[in-house]
Amino acid sequence: MSRGFDAPKASPESVARAIFDGVESQDEDIFPDSMSQTMDAGWQSSPAKALEREYAAIAAAGRTKSNARRYAGVPASKGTAWVF
Repeated sequence: MSRGFDAPKASPESVARAIFDGVESQDEDIFPDSMSQTMDAGWQSSPAKALEREYAAIAAAGRTKSNARRYAGVPASKGTAWVF
């Protein structure tokens, strides 16, 4: 994507290592090079990230309800409703 763009670039090896390190440490977001790391603070406080967190909470609550039904013998497909 940036082959013709003359600017300092991270090596593929350093980007891959940063990604593997982020996955290993279970980072929620991975910014593997110096250019992307400058965007980290803005991303963490962005409306898009806030929406992502809200959706994650809704999904986690749905999984918890589904698991509770499963242990109670109720099929997960019955009685599932999203309340906003």
